[in-house]
Amino acid sequence: MEIYRWFADAVVALHAAYVGFVIAGLLAVLVGYLRRWEWIRNPWFRWIHFLMIAVVVVESLFGVKCPLTAWEEALRTKA
Repeated sequence: MEIYRWFADAVVALHAAYVGFVIAGLLAVLVGYLRRWEWIRNPWFRWIHFLMIAVVVVESLFGVKCPLTAWEEALRTKA
């Protein structure tokens, strides 16, 4: 069905946004440290970024498949 494919594409976009935030956040912290940007010291940003990285690390350590990947695969199977 077309709707399942659309939802699967939306999950891929969400997954890409997650990965993009982790990578861009790390680059922002590194560059921000060198350029003395104040906003990179924001505790909300730092904790959210840290927790997003921690989720990936824990999944890797325990061999857990990413829930977003599993969700996308299930939607693609239904499509």
